[in-house]
Amino acid sequence: MTYFNPAKIIVLLVLILISYESLCQNRVYTIDTIVIKGNNITHPSIIIRELTFKQGDTIAQNRLSKGLEITTNNLKNLSLFNFITVNADTTNTKDNRITISVDVIERWYIWPYPIIDVADRNFNSWWKSRNMDHISYGFYVQADNFRGRAEQLMVLFKWGFDRRLEIKYTIPNLNSKKTLGLSVKTGFMRNHEVALKTNPDNSITFLKSKNNYLREQLQAEITLTYRPGYFNQHSFSAGWVNETLNDSMSYLEPNLWLKGTVTYINLRYQYRLDKRDYKHYPLKGYYFDISAESFLNTSNNSFSSTFWELESNGRYYDQFRKNLYLSTGLYSKITSNEKVPYFLTDGLGNGRNFVRGYEYYLINGQQFLVGKIILKYALIPSSTHEIQWLNNIKFSKIHYALYVSLFTDHGIAFNQIKAFDSMLSNKWLSSIGIGLDFVTYYDRVFRLEYTLNKEKESGFYLHFIAPI
Repeated sequence: MTYFNPAKIIVLLVLILISYESLCQNRVYTIDTIVIKGNNITHPSIIIRELTFKQGDTIAQNRLSKGLEITTNNLKNLSLFNFITVNADTTNTKDNRITISVDVIERWYIWPYPIIDVADRNFNSWWKSRNMDHISYGFYVQADNFRGRAEQLMVLFKWGFDRRLEIKYTIPNLNSKKTLGLSVKTGFMRNHEVALKTNPDNSITFLKSKNNYLREQLQAEITLTYRPGYFNQHSFSAGWVNETLNDSMSYLEPNLWLKGTVTYINLRYQYRLDKRDYKHYPLKGYYFDISAESFLNTSNNSFSSTFWELESNGRYYDQFRKNLYLSTGLYSKITSNEKVPYFLTDGLGNGRNFVRGYEYYLINGQQFLVGKIILKYALIPSSTHEIQWLNNIKFSKIHYALYVSLFTDHGIAFNQIKAFDSMLSNKWLSSIGIGLDFVTYYDRVFRLEYTLNKEKESGFYLHFIAPI
């Protein structure tokens, strides 16, 4: 005999209701049309390459907003547009067919940039001495989005400490699938003054000659890139460099410099995974790269005929709650221990990889490790403002944000070469600090930081790129 069981009926009804609600909340749309607006110069194919969907695709409702967000970030990281809006019109759908609209405001693409550069490792190191002889000046003309295809042409002229002429042309999309890219660069440089050596206190001694060029360099480089998807890229570079050196450096520092001319070939491979929301000042996402580079000395001299480097970066960005963000980064580098010319050596304090609070020092070594942790709060979240008296939309509509941050940096440079021994080599470095970051359009970042390091030295420092 079969008995009526109310509990089973109730459970069955609940399951049916849950299934129906899930289906309603997860409708499947078909992308009927993609409308692109505002691309007066940019070829539509450059924008279409970054879309995570194409006409005719089907996409579930619960995945639609994420797809629109990723597409916006992809377009933002092209650095071709000031503002990007990607929307899906799901209000008046017929047969679940929707229209995607992509609205962009293009940047100004041709810039004659004036150059005021310093020869020291960073602005803070130069500001400490304020040596006007270490200033380079000039200009470069840069045409971004050349021919409307995201290509870049750059010509640089520089005088002062560095006298340099450089030409570079980048084609990011060689083939119809837009997976292959090419970059070629050539240049010439000469100096009346060079960084001669790193001192035991981690300062640098410079050598200057008013009448003679101490260093002359001629170089050429070609790079091939392969970008199979949105976030992964492989790059292969081959370069040739010819250095003509004055005998003064080898006379004063024979273990660091050589005489006459040195010619070397360098080969480099890099893999990069980039899922940051905005590469110039990321708040969410992650980034990883690893590279290997080798130098082949083709000259007959007392320095090593081969030299190699392995380098990697890992960065992670997350949002805890509204306006509160965490950033972490880890950098490492390993170089061979062979005897190489001083101008090929590296150290903490060059470029962006250093422990904050040690901006005034150069710490040479063959192995490096740097870690950073930053907690930041958006005092002014990303906002827009329109300057009424400017008629050009490429400049009149601006975005800006202001963040306050607490941070700690740690790192070490391991050194095994006696000529590079110093008070900070093979020593763990640490610092803490507070910073104020201002971010605005055309990828501009300005950072003012107060830092206290492990040596109980403190000070204010100014930087012009994101800390991680």
